[in-house]
Amino acid sequence: MEIVSLGGSEFARALAHFREGGAVTYRGMTLVLRPAEFACTIPWTDAGEAPTARRALALLTRARFQLGALLASAPPLASVVGNREPRLVLAATHAAGDELFELRGDRLRRL
Repeated sequence: MEIVSLGGSEFARALAHFREGGAVTYRGMTLVLRPAEFACTIPWTDAGEAPTARRALALLTRARFQLGALLASAPPLASVVGNREPRLVLAATHAAGDELFELRGDRLRRL
């Protein structure tokens, strides 16, 4: 399910799906709410080359700002997320086990 706009019945359906633990997509990021974490997966789109730490940090930092803007402009979504710290992950695909880098707070870690 994709978040296209921040209002209306489509947003309400996406929010309900997200609240139940389902994945929603916003600007290419896949957002999943788990009991103890808020996961945000960003796909690595340059399949021909491996990501460098510098490139991963740039992509994940940009995603963190986009995510902050989303939560600031959608109070119902922010209230569902609550105080969970976002786990930003750069992944080759959206499948489990394809994670390349993780950004939590200011710490970038290769997975």
